[in-house]
Amino acid sequence: DVSIDLYGLRDKLCADNRCFIMRSKDSVEHIFSELYRIPDNIKRVYCKLRVLELLVFLSIVDAADNREQRPYFQKRQVEIVKAIKEHLTGNLECQETLAELALRFGISLTAMKLCFKGVYGTSIYAFRRAYRLQAAAALLRQSSDTVSVIASKVGYANSSKFASAFREIMGVSPLEYRNKHRLSL
Repeated sequence: DVSIDLYGLRDKLCADNRCFIMRSKDSVEHIFSELYRIPDNIKRVYCKLRVLELLVFLSIVDAADNREQRPYFQKRQVEIVKAIKEHLTGNLECQETLAELALRFGISLTAMKLCFKGVYGTSIYAFRRAYRLQAAAALLRQSSDTVSVIASKVGYANSSKFASAFREIMGVSPLEYRNKHRLSL
């Protein structure tokens, strides 16, 4: 009952020999999310149904609405940015400036900022701050270290600045968070 013109779909979504990229939406996410939970004995038939559902969905998508210009990053730049992310997550106490990071990893400051945001969807500063505060939240739940020790472990020299940043992101002070979420040690 369903007729899908695959060549027409290809021409619509991949015009001018370009890839079609679309941000995930709830209407598509359910198609993929359930693929991991189905029994093996119906997997083949189920996958066929999901592919058909996806093709029907793509046939009604307006490609012009989803055709945003995405910057292209060289493979080397992406690898460097991934190394920078690993460096940041592995060295929470690190206080290097963005200029120092760029110099350390041999990439221009502008390219580093643009590529990091393109790959991770956020600025380096916002990523580092959120990651540090998530790590601090884990330490508050799992360790008996003082708030000032935890602040130092995640790169904050000033515990009051840490407490302020923590409250801004988590909605409560570090001590309130610890009392509410503490795992029994």
